[in-house]
Amino acid sequence: MSVQHALPDHIRAARPIYRRRQPEDSVLYRVMQEHLSTFLAMADARAEIDPSGSGLPRYVRRELDGFLSCGILARGFVRAFCPSCRQSILVAYSCKARSVCPSCTGRRMAEVAAHLVDHVFPEVPVRQWVLSLPHRVRYLLARHPALCREVRGIFVRAVHSFYSRRAKTQGHPGGRSGSVVQVQRFDSAIRLDLHFHALTLDGVYAGFDDPGCPLTFHPAADLTDDEVDWLVRHIKALINGHLRRGGYLDEQDALLGESADDLDEMSTHQAAAVQGLIPFGLRSGQRVQLFGDEQKAPPPRPYKRLCADHDGYSLHAAVRVAAGNSTRLERISRYVARPALAQDRLAVARDGSIVYRFRRPWRNGKQAVVMDPLTFLSRLAALIPPPRFHMLSYYGVLAPAASRRDEIVPGSGDGEEPSSCRMENSQARASSSDAGQRERRRPERMTWAELVQRVWLEDVLRCPCGGRRRVLPMVFNPHSIERILRHLGLPHQAPPRAPPRPMPAGLPFSA
Repeated sequence: MSVQHALPDHIRAARPIYRRRQPEDSVLYRVMQEHLSTFLAMADARAEIDPSGSGLPRYVRRELDGFLSCGILARGFVRAFCPSCRQSILVAYSCKARSVCPSCTGRRMAEVAAHLVDHVFPEVPVRQWVLSLPHRVRYLLARHPALCREVRGIFVRAVHSFYSRRAKTQGHPGGRSGSVVQVQRFDSAIRLDLHFHALTLDGVYAGFDDPGCPLTFHPAADLTDDEVDWLVRHIKALINGHLRRGGYLDEQDALLGESADDLDEMSTHQAAAVQGLIPFGLRSGQRVQLFGDEQKAPPPRPYKRLCADHDGYSLHAAVRVAAGNSTRLERISRYVARPALAQDRLAVARDGSIVYRFRRPWRNGKQAVVMDPLTFLSRLAALIPPPRFHMLSYYGVLAPAASRRDEIVPGSGDGEEPSSCRMENSQARASSSDAGQRERRRPERMTWAELVQRVWLEDVLRCPCGGRRRVLPMVFNPHSIERILRHLGLPHQAPPRAPPRPMPAGLPFSA
């Protein structure tokens, strides 16, 4: 919402007026506002009943609590002022959540995609490899972040080795590829579906053996279904072997040392979210309701080119971006880094249940998932990644310390502007290096205004009167916040959170 005092009608009609988002009016905010205190109280009660339990981790509580302050002007804001018409717009602070908040994760999506296109990927073909995992492996990787990093590395190394072997048969030995890998922790039903999206250079760079020889990129030959089928079986054998050696799986690839008594609070939410179950309450262990056309069994899975499945492992490699198509590459990058929730598909039924519609109907005709609010909050808690766990990683020739990376990554070697860069405000800043080394440039983090212009093609710092807004100092002081909001006629208090509801006696908490 912008301040629009005394603006002439012809000026308002001439240019679009920026209006801030109002998260307090969204369905997600109202659900969190009404039920979050109850959800946290239930977690505390479970921890008291089970002395060995540790309750919800601090990082989960911090992200859930922070969402209720994201975008609320009463928590602080930045003011952009136009000297020409002396009007202002207020931009509230964000919570910088990594999973729950659609606004913050949407900003992260746009920023990651812009960075990859402008400062990471060279103008060569890029293929998207998607590896999905069995339920037992998803749960293990969600519970053990270090194990997730190891399995992610196994997957990427297998793909890079595949490219190197193919290049060798084509007369290019010693070729190396590169990847950017995003860990996604969700599916269309908000289940904990941990899988990997790898944007990989579709070919190899050759010439690493001769430091004086320029690197040459050799595109890969057309991929075949048989190669994808062989690769998914190879990846499955590598991952299962690693898990067996680590003591996570037995010889029949079943989980070791996992039972209901071993689950702490967070593991309970994760295990239920992986399987699509209700984690606690009188219906604990039952599946959540799916809404849609009733069918006894889904139809046979249609044939998909360059897609293979084997014992719960699925590998998809049909998406390829041609060299130089930066628009499609940015669109694919946004898809890879997209938020877990789409607010326009979230609704509340008359009985208070949460309804989340799928992006497209499933093969069995189901179109939405229906769950009670506490199960919904449990799903959100399970999707939150642990702190200091990188959701985006770089491998091969795109890795930060890769040999001769400056000759591959655009704009990192000689200070030239990346050829695919389309925003003058996203130029890299110069940083001095040691004597005798070339000047290198580090990309600036894109500002809020730059991201809005990149995504929506709207310059929010351009006032409807034609002037240029300038950003004033941030407002943190509660007295200043209240004084300014009162003067502008805006709410100066944050929406109150509903208190915890009484819990029925004897309510089971076990998953």
